Amino acid sequence: MKQHRFNHWSEIKYLKDIVTNPMIEVGEYSYYSGYYDNHDFEDGSVRYLWGDEKSRKLFNPIEDYGWHLDKLIIGNYVCIASGVIILMGGNHNHHPEWITVYPFVEQIETSYEPKRGYNHRK
Repeated sequence: MKQHRFNHWSEIKYLKDIVTNPMIEVGEYSYYSGYYDNHDFEDGSVRYLWGDEKSRKLFNPIEDYGWHLDKLIIGNYVCIASGVIILMGGNHNHHPEWITVYPFVEQIETSYEPKRGYNHRK
């Protein structure tokens, strides 16, 4: 995993230079200033978004199941400071009416409910 640490509170990193998650789109000149958190942008600020290096190694719900997953879209000239947490949560597969939220492999495909009328089947 790449380390994008900061040497001073005034140091910034352009997101286009550090973002590796294919589910994150970044506009021009948007940057992150993570000195006080000492975290990478994707690991420290973006939560619950499939597509990071580790989750891509585990499975690919887009190719495996045809799911339409959430994307984080960051526009041009956006400044993101230390401590900012972006919670993603549209790809929920935790059904409250089920007895467990354990990810049984045979139930993965039917567990997903996309947002806003997406049809997740191929």
